Amino acid sequence: MAANNDNAQINQNIGMGNKIHACANHYVLKLCQPMLKKDNCILLSNFNLYTGLEGMQLTNHVGKIYFKNNTSISVVQDFNCAHDGFEFIEYHDIITDEKYNKLAFDIIGLISSKPKLKAIYYRKKTTIISEFKLQNLNGDEVNVTLWEDNADRLDNYLSQEYIQNEPVVLVIQLAKINTWGNEHEVSTIPFCTNVIINENIPAITSFKQRLLDKKICKTKSRIVDQDGSIANEAQYSESAHPALQSN
Repeated sequence: MAANNDNAQINQNIGMGNKIHACANHYVLKLCQPMLKKDNCILLSNFNLYTGLEGMQLTNHVGKIYFKNNTSISVVQDFNCAHDGFEFIEYHDIITDEKYNKLAFDIIGLISSKPKLKAIYYRKKTTIISEFKLQNLNGDEVNVTLWEDNADRLDNYLSQEYIQNEPVVLVIQLAKINTWGNEHEVSTIPFCTNVIINENIPAITSFKQRLLDKKICKTKSRIVDQDGSIANEAQYSESAHPALQSN
């Protein structure tokens, strides 16, 4: 997205290459909906920028764009952005970095436990959730809970026969942290979180390749006895996904 406004300070606050949360009311959204498509590059002008935000923030930005009734929006063809838009965090930051208590984030990992789909009674209605563990390339794990449509999507995907022996890698975009006592879990934000399941995108294909590289590396390593002789070929880490062990 490119931004243009009469206020120079607003342009400076937005900054180049940063993500910023933008929103529009129903009337304005109806007018500009055709242009607000994934991967579209848009030029905005004549909007409001508010700072001093409270509560959960979707981006690590001091401001938030609000469309006005006369905000101008157009699609541009000459805006180049090589970034894929993901800002993955380290698993240990989920516990140690307090800023993520109020800031949405992106996370990627391998499903390392069988997801449990169940119904719970929440806010006076029955809701479907899916609970499982997500694992990074170092073998670290986090608890994850997907809600409602995202939970159903994952369950439907895993029920397909052709992926039974395939490692499943997820990208959870715009996730949040829930804390229950001393336990932390990654969860979804209603109407915001995007869950990408095993799709052929660079972030997921690269993660899978690095998983495979680690498997090959570990398999080629050798365990040496105390007397210096080679005992046997080391097997892939037992903490890895069972589907990878069968490859």
